[in-house]
Amino acid sequence: MPEGPLHYKITHETYASHAAQPCTGKKCGELNPGDKVRVMGMLHTEDGKLRGRLEHPPGWITLLDTTTGQRYAVREGVPTDNP
Repeated sequence: MPEGPLHYKITHETYASHAAQPCTGKKCGELNPGDKVRVMGMLHTEDGKLRGRLEHPPGWITLLDTTTGQRYAVREGVPTDNP
């Protein structure tokens, strides 16, 4: 991942969870198509998901399920230090 936070636009209804691993944490924020989020970090899970750590709502979302190709958010622009 390039240095600095990245901006993503939500493409499918989803939610942020407190845990980096999907389905293991409590929901901490609903996200709808068109919502914009700031991703502060990423990780790949063992079950093939690319997860992003959000600035707000604080938590994690699945950006991409690599096993199905399903995207929940798309990257916008370039890395930035400004919201």
